[in-house]
Amino acid sequence: MTPHYCCIDTIIGPTYHYGGLALGNTHSLDHKHVVANPKKAALQGLVKMKLLRDHGISQYVLPAYVRDYKGLVQGYYNNQGDFEDNLKRLYDENLDIFSSFFSASSAWLANAWTMTPSIDSSDGRYHVSPASLNACFHRQLDVKQTIAILTNRLCSKTYITCHHPSPFFDEGAANMIRLSAGGKGLYLFVSGSSDTKRFKSRHDKRSWQRLVSQHQLDPDYVIYLTQHPDAIDAGVFHNDVISFGVDDLLVVHENAFVDQPNYCDTILERYFSCFGTDLTLIQIPDSILPLKDAVNSYFFNSQLVRKDDNRYLLLVPSRCKGLPVMDYFVSIVAKKWESQLEIMVCDVEESIKNGGGPACLRNSMDVYDDPKLIFDDRYLFTLEKYDDFVRLVNQYYPSSLELNDFLSVSFLNDFDTINLFF
Repeated sequence: MTPHYCCIDTIIGPTYHYGGLALGNTHSLDHKHVVANPKKAALQGLVKMKLLRDHGISQYVLPAYVRDYKGLVQGYYNNQGDFEDNLKRLYDENLDIFSSFFSASSAWLANAWTMTPSIDSSDGRYHVSPASLNACFHRQLDVKQTIAILTNRLCSKTYITCHHPSPFFDEGAANMIRLSAGGKGLYLFVSGSSDTKRFKSRHDKRSWQRLVSQHQLDPDYVIYLTQHPDAIDAGVFHNDVISFGVDDLLVVHENAFVDQPNYCDTILERYFSCFGTDLTLIQIPDSILPLKDAVNSYFFNSQLVRKDDNRYLLLVPSRCKGLPVMDYFVSIVAKKWESQLEIMVCDVEESIKNGGGPACLRNSMDVYDDPKLIFDDRYLFTLEKYDDFVRLVNQYYPSSLELNDFLSVSFLNDFDTINLFF
């Protein structure tokens, strides 16, 4: 049975700005209150989707999430007072809450949910668990809308079971890697360490244990890993900032996990035990790519996808060009991995400045049925939709945005108009 690799992105919203709100995300913190360009950010995301679509990937696109800005601001002040007065008051009193209400953080779907295919579940159903995202207030504001999208719009209720978010810290599929040999998947579930000094962990192991039970996954096909505290303190707030993998390829920084040598042996042994074939595991030495440079370059947030012809495509952030790790990776993967890999540079710089590279912008799943049965075909990304969305973004999105722009009620009304088109 040949699976279809499906990617799901959303259009980056018109309120996209740099609020510096994300715990442990050094890109977000470093660009706090820098002037943003929502138009450029959204167009870069659309170009990435088109690139994947042009390579035969089943690409889906969700409309930009919509926030009830007025309801949030008025609710903060117990629905007392004039909206415009409260808007200015909140800006003066609590800029982080103000920024959170207008955040377009829903752009990064990798940590919005975790979805597993039917072949992995004992009940033969697809399962999805929306992430709680309760480590960051601005991300929590998207959870209800994500649940509504999954249950009422994108996913087939006939085939997919949607669960409630975990009560524990949960950052979704950004902390998961699914390996395979074409059929059932072997899961690497990554949670945070409690031994950090600079930044706190954002994923609790109990959320993964809960998901394994709810999704009815085979425990023999599950490995739990812990992020190395040095990686978290360097700005690796999600595992997809320090490793990536699919099928029989796993690429990790040598300081990605606690007790990494032993766990790498475990992964290799378990993969062979599950599938009767070898996993290609590539460890990138710190001497080639120090942790700080791994975070700055976002090399590990490259998006690795399988095409329908069983060849692979790797979308690498444009800021990786010329780095020694690129030559190193290309030489090693050519020697050790038998599959054909095409590497392309992808410019999502506006998103990276907020801490989201190519892989952060998408969620994905292997589908072992006709994708039209699993996902609503209205959200399939087409060239017609690409042209329409590019036209709308060019016409209506601002090319410059700062926090004080949100103080204008007429400016906010423009966003309501934009959302009607999506």
